[in-house]
Amino acid sequence: MAICLLASGFVAQTGFAINLAKMYEGSVPVTGQGTQERREAIDTAFKTVLIAVTGDRNILLSDNLRTVTADSERYVKQFRYQIAAPRTSDSTTTIPGKTQVNAPDAQQQLLIWVQFDQKAVEKALKAVGECVWGRRQD
Repeated sequence: MAICLLASGFVAQTGFAINLAKMYEGSVPVTGQGTQERREAIDTAFKTVLIAVTGDRNILLSDNLRTVTADSERYVKQFRYQIAAPRTSDSTTTIPGKTQVNAPDAQQQLLIWVQFDQKAVEKALKAVGECVWGRRQD
């Protein structure tokens, strides 16, 4: 609790602003749009969001949090699939009798973007005694 209040005071005094709404969003690479893969990706995104909103890398080790993470889909506000911009990297190709050629390697990646319900997540965290980074516990 004291840490939550301390973090809140730090944010308020320094003028350091964070877009909290964006902290409740996550993108995860997927290879398809099947139900099981979607569930796993949502779970991964949710865990990443929990780390971000609490500011605690070890939050997932908390026994109290198991009830919250057990059903990550219940906190989903919306999701959609999107194609990430092609990633280019230089890969070296050797051609016999020729010098090495650097060829761009363009790869498209399918992502699932998930937005979680901020109020529901905060309520769930509060119910298990965890706090949201930068927010006072009332």
